[in-house]
Amino acid sequence: MSSPYATLKDLLDRYPHNDLVGISARSNEDRGEINEKAVNLALEQASSEIDEYIGARYKLPLTAVSPQLVQICSHIARYYMERGDRTKAAIMDYERSIERLEAVKNGDATLGLDENDEMAELNDGGAVMTSGGTVWGRKDSKGFV
Repeated sequence: MSSPYATLKDLLDRYPHNDLVGISARSNEDRGEINEKAVNLALEQASSEIDEYIGARYKLPLTAVSPQLVQICSHIARYYMERGDRTKAAIMDYERSIERLEAVKNGDATLGLDENDEMAELNDGGAVMTSGGTVWGRKDSKGFV
């Protein structure tokens, strides 16, 4: 793995500063400021876990990082930092992130990257969904509804 998929700045964009101070503390001396060493370790561990899932579908290391991947890495890193006293939100975010990574691994989802690991762009010739009309409606139900 090269560099982590998320940074301390990404975590600060998602979570309050004081929360990161609390979950990154590893000793009494750490209280009051973010322990960057603990944050970086959690980000590296999270990125390594992500690689275990996406390595089956993408050539590693990735050349681009999608916003979705940054979010997943942030959720997993937070989960790791909370350790024994995990919040319900951290657990739910972690479980959703793992579910998403499983879907990517199984080919049921993508990371928003194309075959060259670049951000996939939407084009004007994409698929369009249309409806064939309603099947059930008040007019058609003959008093059922």
